[in-house]
Amino acid sequence: MLCALRVAGAGRPYQPTPGENLHYFFTPTVLGQVFNWLIVTRGSKFATTKASWPSYLSLSRDHAALIPNAASTLPRTCFIDMSKPNDGTKQSPLPATTMNTEASDGSIHTTIYDFVAARCLQIAFARALAVVRQEFSAHRHDLCLGIPGRWPCGVAKLSVAPMMEWTDRHYRHLARLLSSETELYTEMIADSAVVHGPQHLTNFDPSFEERVVLQLGGSSPELLASAAATCHDRGYREFNLNVGCPSEKGQKVCNYGAVLMGDPKLVGLCMKQLGNALPTSVPCTVKCRIGIGDIESYEELATFVRTVHEESGRRVTHFIVHARRAILNARLTPEQNRNIPPLRYDFVYRLVSDFPQLWFTLNGGVKTLAEAQDHLRHGVHGVMIGRAAFKNPWPVLGGADHLIFGHPKSGRTRRDILELYIQYAVKEASQPGGNNIVPLLKPLTNLFAGERRCNEFRKALHEERLKGADVETVIRVAAANLSDWVLDAKCT
Repeated sequence: MLCALRVAGAGRPYQPTPGENLHYFFTPTVLGQVFNWLIVTRGSKFATTKASWPSYLSLSRDHAALIPNAASTLPRTCFIDMSKPNDGTKQSPLPATTMNTEASDGSIHTTIYDFVAARCLQIAFARALAVVRQEFSAHRHDLCLGIPGRWPCGVAKLSVAPMMEWTDRHYRHLARLLSSETELYTEMIADSAVVHGPQHLTNFDPSFEERVVLQLGGSSPELLASAAATCHDRGYREFNLNVGCPSEKGQKVCNYGAVLMGDPKLVGLCMKQLGNALPTSVPCTVKCRIGIGDIESYEELATFVRTVHEESGRRVTHFIVHARRAILNARLTPEQNRNIPPLRYDFVYRLVSDFPQLWFTLNGGVKTLAEAQDHLRHGVHGVMIGRAAFKNPWPVLGGADHLIFGHPKSGRTRRDILELYIQYAVKEASQPGGNNIVPLLKPLTNLFAGERRCNEFRKALHEERLKGADVETVIRVAAANLSDWVLDAKCT
């Protein structure tokens, strides 16, 4: 299904060049993305004022469009079905082969036969997005099929997955030095640990880390709500429920993670209670798999998404989907579950198309920014990178602000990053209980992955620590094993 789109400049009619076809064609998904980008750049008034629509987008002859979440703001909605005529009529230029019929709900159904599609699709993206760029170039948003750096609901184009024993606050500090825009997640924290455990489990620096999502594990609506309220008071401004971890402990002891995909109503209830404990402006999201068990079923995944969204009182509008199913009951280890089940990116792409009112971030198997860009071109709203962001942080995070978010290159080198991290590490080591510097050194172990003498750098971190040296000395002695060329190279 395609939508006819005629682009108009703000406050003035569109002036076509001689012989130019006025109709441009977009899939509903891409049209929705351009629409949402316009909301970001022009404010909420654009989304709610009917009178402003014709001056921005002229759509078919009825100034209407199939746009997610916007049907109520339009006088009529135009559905355009690209199909061949079955009545034997001869195909001829527009508008001879368009047919409008009024449906029972008052909407106008317009049929445009597919002979016009080939030419229109060739010029759709280039012409329409060129007008959008020209009209709103002052906003400096990176247009990738109409997607801004962050969507109106706060969904980021790139994020780092929550990983146990990896994404602690020391790693997040290094990650934030490398990328100011990438969204970061905590390690998963059990709801009971937040409510009954020590406060240091959820410590973070909101003034520096910013955009940190707290991932909770659990299945008790009351405990999850209490944990979310507690962490909101500590500064967290986004919460995520783990419905994707395939660990055996989660299945048999704590009832969290992927096992919850078998009970979408419970997940919806948990998210409803969690959301009720927070201000409505705080995003509450779900991270899940495409399914559990041996059978891959898109229908079951779609049912899960629909049920969670509805049972949560529509509080959940953003799903982070790991594009693999989880094999439970100890048949595969968590590590095997990250590699053996095949990736089905097409399932996530279909969710974007079938649920235009929701937001989807794709996770699983993404190792480079080039791969992330490719998924964004397929229409997903965000991409989440996992272990590649820890094992190779320099190219993955160091280039994210420029390649994904459209910022100018920072010009920072790894020497600059080390100096800034040393300042942080010295401060942290001077705090009560800061004698154990191992957690502070761990994020640095892969900063020079793939470079000459990177193994010597790692070895020196370990050996100097064993000698009892302070954290600054350990890092500087280890860095002395690297050449100036490696330390001063800028991320491309």
